[in-house]
Amino acid sequence: MKNCAAPIICMKILRTSLVAIISLTIAACASGPKNPQALQSVRTVSIDPNVKMPDKMQFTGLSEMLAGAAVVGAVGPAGSGAMTPSRRTAPDFGIPQSLRTELAAALQKSGKFVLKKESPTDAVLRIEVEIYGFHSAEMFARRVNPELAMKAKLVRSDGTEVWRFRNYVNHLTSGTPAILPEKIKENPELGVEAFRVAARLCGEKALEKLQE
Repeated sequence: MKNCAAPIICMKILRTSLVAIISLTIAACASGPKNPQALQSVRTVSIDPNVKMPDKMQFTGLSEMLAGAAVVGAVGPAGSGAMTPSRRTAPDFGIPQSLRTELAAALQKSGKFVLKKESPTDAVLRIEVEIYGFHSAEMFARRVNPELAMKAKLVRSDGTEVWRFRNYVNHLTSGTPAILPEKIKENPELGVEAFRVAARLCGEKALEKLQE
């Protein structure tokens, strides 16, 4: 760090490197071990309404010193569904609802399950968001892309985990929108829509893994 003329730039380089490492790690285990025999016994599935979210969102970009706090402080739609823990201070940008919707679509399209709104069912899909926020595609770019790392597991009524899925969408992922931070502050719905896209990409990857 002593050789860095600009500590902020150094931090961005480290952050970008870390994102690349996380991407490769999650890509390597996008669909973890599953129990084929136990999975065959699962026909009806429900989705846990409680999507676990981090207490804080991430923000990395050229304008983070000026606009980052404003984006974090932007008020997203409150009625986006249940989430835990309840002590969160950042907006959720509708991520819980978007993920439930897209993963429900993946389960149905797979043709392997009958989706029900509530349990009791043969298994429950539990979703957790590990990282979310916005990240610039390039070191000096002002526009930011949605960043979403999530995991899900299908757990049978007896507690047996029969399927596991992880995915990471970020600025390196094709198809994610690039938005100016101040635009998200002015209109939080732009952030909601950005994460809808990220959730849809997660759903598409989940469907791909379910059909393997």
